[in-house]
Amino acid sequence: MWLDGTFDLDTWRPMRPVGWYAALEVLEHLQNPGDLIRRMQESALKGFVVTTPNSSVVDVLAQDPTHVTPLDEETLRSWGLTTSLHNFYGQYRDGICGLWRKD
Repeated sequence: MWLDGTFDLDTWRPMRPVGWYAALEVLEHLQNPGDLIRRMQESALKGFVVTTPNSSVVDVLAQDPTHVTPLDEETLRSWGLTTSLHNFYGQYRDGICGLWRKD
């Protein structure tokens, strides 16, 4: 599903189930990213992938004034995601990729 940025993802609800979601560099911009994760888990037919800066390596809030929620691997794992670390922003393992698959 593609959204154009005009939606408030803190309150957005999917209109219908979809196969896969991709939320790339989105979660750190939300006041409560866990809510979006739960909505995607409820409506994804197959799963979703997310990426976010790794707050264990970088100062997420200093990267961009719209960043409001630093995230780490432990948090993503607590939401049921499998995580891997990547070099997204110029530092070693400064980005997290999270994958969730419906059982």
